[in-house]
Amino acid sequence: MSPKNNNWFSLFSSNYVGVLNDNFLKHCIVFIGVTWAMPNYLSQSGLIALVSAALIVPYLFLSPLGGRLAVRYSKQKIFRLCKLAEFPIMLLATVGFYFQSVTLCLIAVLLMGVQSCLYSPAKYGLIRDIGGEQGLSFGNGVFETMAFLGILSGTVFASLISDHYTLRWVTALFFGFALLGYLATVRIRVIEVEIVEKAHTSLNPIKFLKESYLFAKQYPLVNMGVLGVSIFWLIGGVIQMNLVIHCTQTLHTNNTTAGIVIFNPPVLICAVLIFLTAFMGGLFEVPCLALVQQADTGRKLGNLLAYMNLVIFIFVLLGAGIFAITTQLFYDNSLVVFGVIVGICLTTLIYFSAKFCDIRVSVLKKYSAQRHKEH
Repeated sequence: MSPKNNNWFSLFSSNYVGVLNDNFLKHCIVFIGVTWAMPNYLSQSGLIALVSAALIVPYLFLSPLGGRLAVRYSKQKIFRLCKLAEFPIMLLATVGFYFQSVTLCLIAVLLMGVQSCLYSPAKYGLIRDIGGEQGLSFGNGVFETMAFLGILSGTVFASLISDHYTLRWVTALFFGFALLGYLATVRIRVIEVEIVEKAHTSLNPIKFLKESYLFAKQYPLVNMGVLGVSIFWLIGGVIQMNLVIHCTQTLHTNNTTAGIVIFNPPVLICAVLIFLTAFMGGLFEVPCLALVQQADTGRKLGNLLAYMNLVIFIFVLLGAGIFAITTQLFYDNSLVVFGVIVGICLTTLIYFSAKFCDIRVSVLKKYSAQRHKEH
C-alpha cells in the first residue's frame, strides 16, 4: 500500500472506530441505563436528550481551543494524544456501568465530548494534508461515510448488547474500540502545512463565533457550507433520538430491533425511508463540507473547522431541544417528531433552492479564475 493510501486508510478507520465508540457508549446508556434506578422525572426520551447533550456541550465551549491547537501544534500529535485519553474515559464508563450510575456514565460521555472536540479540527484538517485540494471531495465523502457507519455500528452493537447484557462484554468492547482507534491513529504519517505558533484567536466562544463568521465571509460559500452541514446534523440527530422512541413505543420492537430496524413490513418500510433520508442527506452534506475545506486559508483552516464544529453543535443542541420539547408536549409521540423533521427539511429545501443561483455563480467564478491562472 502506498504511503498516501496508507494514510487515507488509517484516517478513515480511526474516524470510524472513534465515532463507533462514542455512539456505542451513548446507546448503551440509553438502552441499558434506562433499566437502572432513575429519578421519576427522567423518562427514556429525557435520558436520550440528556446523553446527547452531554456529548455536545463541550463543542459549545471548547471548539475555539480545538481550533487553536490545530493551528499551533502538530495535528497528528493532537490526534494521538486525544485518542490515548480515551482509555481512562472508558475506565470511568466501566465503573459507571458496574455501579449502575447514570451520573458517572454521563460524566464519561461528557469527557468523550471534550476529547472529540479537541481533536476534531486536527482530524478534519488532515484530509487536506493527505489529499490536497484535489482530494477534498474524495476524502470528505469517505470520511463522512465512515462516520455514519460508525454511528450505525455503535447503535447496532449497543442494541444487541442490551438484550444480552453482561458487564464483561461491554467493558471488552469499550477498550477494544479505543485500542483499535489509537492503533489506526499512530499509523498516520503526513507532511502538514507549517504551524503558526503565534496565531491569535479568542477562546471566548461568542467572540470566536463572531470573528470566525467575519473571517469566513471573505471566502465565497464557506458560511453557506457551514449552515448546510449544521442543518444536516440537526436533522440527523433528531432522527436518531426519535428512532428509539418510535421503534420501542410505536412499532413495539425490542432493543435489538430498534437498533437494526428490520423485520416485519411496517419496520421494513421505516428502515427503507430512514436509509433514503440518510442517503439523500449525505449527497447534500458532503459538498457543503467540501465548500468549507476548499477555502485556501493555510493553517488557519483549523480555526475554520473549529468554527464549523461550534455551529454544528449549536444546531445539534437545538435539535435535542426540539426533540425534548416536542416529546414532552405530545407525550413521546414519535410521529409528531417526524412531522417536525419534515417541516425542517422543507424549509431547508426552499432556502437552498433560493440560493442556488448564487452558489452556481460563485463556483463558475472560481473555476474561471483557476483556468485563467493555468493559462
